[in-house]
Amino acid sequence: MGESIEELSVAPFLKATACEVSGISIRRYCENGQDLAEAQLKCARKFSVDSVNVASDVLIEAETMGSISIHPENDFPRLETPALDRMGVDEIPSPDVTAEGRFPVKIEAVRRLSDAEYAVIAWVMSAYQLAAQLRGFKQMVVDLMKHDPKVKPLLEKCLGVSREFAAVLAEEGADVIAIGNASSSMDILSPRAYLDNLAEYDRRLSEAIRRKGALVQMHICGNTLPILGELDRMVDIVDVDHKVGVEESMRCLGNATMKGNMDPSLVRFAPVQEVAQRTRMIVGAVKKAGRRRGFIFSTGCEVPRDTPHESIATMVASAREAWISLGKI
Repeated sequence: MGESIEELSVAPFLKATACEVSGISIRRYCENGQDLAEAQLKCARKFSVDSVNVASDVLIEAETMGSISIHPENDFPRLETPALDRMGVDEIPSPDVTAEGRFPVKIEAVRRLSDAEYAVIAWVMSAYQLAAQLRGFKQMVVDLMKHDPKVKPLLEKCLGVSREFAAVLAEEGADVIAIGNASSSMDILSPRAYLDNLAEYDRRLSEAIRRKGALVQMHICGNTLPILGELDRMVDIVDVDHKVGVEESMRCLGNATMKGNMDPSLVRFAPVQEVAQRTRMIVGAVKKAGRRRGFIFSTGCEVPRDTPHESIATMVASAREAWISLGKI
């Protein structure tokens, strides 16, 4: 399994918190690459974490392909009208990912952060996640379950855009390309629906990213236990949410690095002492499972707005302290 981890990598998923730290609005963060980069850098330095996330919202790709969204000043963009409410699949444009819409925002942010002292994680949408933003989440699930004939052409078009955008981000200096794939959660789909219909597209995207020299991270919220084995063969890093236990994750992820699995709502609402206790429990479970490498401590999903900064700092410090105090395996 390689050498033991000497110093634990800690990399919670921070977006809204980065805006709070930097004092910029969420809208500016989502629309300006310099602001996004500076916010992430200030946030990483404040909390002494090991990575920056070039991530804003899930609608960058969908907007340029015809979906209409709303951009509040102090919240993340939200979908208003899916593209397929107004056009057919064959009418959806394939955008220039280097120049159109808000694609340049992420590109500029990656470029600015590429020489920083942190690992740069840049996010793209999975084919299915993007398709859901073009069709509407609920209707996309129905189409998938009914084997609607437009699903495959839509997924192919979405895969092409995500693949092109990921390639650009990798070329600009992203160390890791994270695939945002919340719509594929086993809280929503059956394992068979994912494995038979969607895994192929995630695999093809992952392979394309690896060819560009970046690592691949898969982010699927909620319960992913039934498909962890498939993800282990597909990507380099798997985000594990709090709904999946550490021991189960360790058994399923023999190749990929596990990243997780702190509950972000606990960090948001629990007393700071409980945050520290839960952090130590997670690290202890990893040690007990015999993990010598392939573990990054993180929240299973994004840390919510208005999370006490003391709780975030306590989580980061407690994770590193627990790793050292428990000793080498």
